Amino acid sequence: DDLRPEQLAAVLATTLDERMRPNAYVGYVTSEEVLTVVEELHARADSLTYAQIQQGVMFPVSIEAGACSLVEAWASGEEWAALVANTSLDGGDIYRILRRTIELLRSITAVPYVSRGVQRRAAAGLRAMNRYPLSDKTLMGVGGAENEASEETTEAATQ
Repeated sequence: DDLRPEQLAAVLATTLDERMRPNAYVGYVTSEEVLTVVEELHARADSLTYAQIQQGVMFPVSIEAGACSLVEAWASGEEWAALVANTSLDGGDIYRILRRTIELLRSITAVPYVSRGVQRRAAAGLRAMNRYPLSDKTLMGVGGAENEASEETTEAATQ
């Protein structure tokens, strides 16, 4: 409940099962708050995996922190060109990771059992991330800063 919107986005990205190449370089640092929550999630994922195995459920529980710093940087306002320049990932991989995080944030804003505080932070994270070249109705590499206007879906998520 104490995470800022960009930190919530980074934590949520750990649940997307986006495995980074072992030699991938990301030139951003994940905040201590995010790392603390990710450690807690790892412990819970291990407990859940154990319980599932006992019940014969073979559904993987994955917490992958490789993209945390990238998501946190983007949600904090980093520009696309700088983001691409500060990682060895290609633009398509970055785009996919960030778009999937945007969709997860959008989902969180609509879940009725999520606290209002988390919904508000998810909506703020969504607004921060849903910008050119990732914004709804914008194709990667087409348009420019003029396409950064708020989207109808983003506005609806915050109401």
